[in-house]
Amino acid sequence: MKSDVVHGLRFTHQHELERQVRSYIPYYNGVRLHSGIGYCSPIDYEARTR
Repeated sequence: MKSDVVHGLRFTHQHELERQVRSYIPYYNGVRLHSGIGYCSPIDYEARTR
């Protein structure tokens, strides 16, 4: 997640960093492809296993 969302960025205040990370979490946990589950999104993986 670090390299996807905050690497190379500079934040003046901690709350700016927290907001950036919080806004990325739904994408990371739901849409982004994950190698551990066959390079598919968790949403797709869950749908396939039902």
